Amino acid sequence: MITNTLQRNYPATGSGRFITVCFILAALSGCGGGGEVVSSPTHSDTPHSHALDGRFSASSEGIWPPHPRKASNSRLVTAEAGTTQTLKSKITRANKIAMQDVQVQHALGDNFEQFSTHLPSAKNNPANTSIEFYKYDSNEVITVGVSDDNTINIHRRTADRYQPPESKLEAKRAIELAALALKAQGYNQPDNLNGTALLAYPSAAEVADSGRQFYAERLLYVTFGPGQGKAPHFRALVNLSRDTVVNSRPIQ
Repeated sequence: MITNTLQRNYPATGSGRFITVCFILAALSGCGGGGEVVSSPTHSDTPHSHALDGRFSASSEGIWPPHPRKASNSRLVTAEAGTTQTLKSKITRANKIAMQDVQVQHALGDNFEQFSTHLPSAKNNPANTSIEFYKYDSNEVITVGVSDDNTINIHRRTADRYQPPESKLEAKRAIELAALALKAQGYNQPDNLNGTALLAYPSAAEVADSGRQFYAERLLYVTFGPGQGKAPHFRALVNLSRDTVVNSRPIQ
């Protein structure tokens, strides 16, 4: 769910997202040898209770997370220092190549939004680095693949076949349009409420009738409410393909 923050391409510059990958592996010994857990008189189901039996350090000693007391030759294993920067470089390179390509520029036109960038999932995977776009003029999801040798591949899908989740920019635009529509109806309360926008999906009846899991255009469902788990007071359906509000009203 996205609330009140984002950016969209007006007109033809997509905004990429960097993927930051960082992981820490911590090895703890002394917890028994794997497989099935068999209960015993000394086993406790209380979280963090292992420190009480003396095998692990306790938080009262100023050590957290707990460390095995008798473990030796332990070390912290981290990702290689250059991994994150390497991923960022690949994404930046792929975006630059794609956005400078004449075929891609022609395919996207001037009215689009850029979504996620996906790197190949395995080291020896020949798949391209792929960048996903939504083209509002033709209601297509356009995926641009960039290979290591700079080969460009363009794949199109109509909006009723697939749509990515809403972007921050789209949510902001939908909330703005919905608030204006409600004000035109004499409702000024949305100015003091939290706006939330999500990609709208067809109802079960619509899916049964059309056989499609997505709308043919880019629709976002917007609500305005006090937040903190309380029910919203207003709702609207916004069509970003046309920059119009399909309907808006108070929630009874």
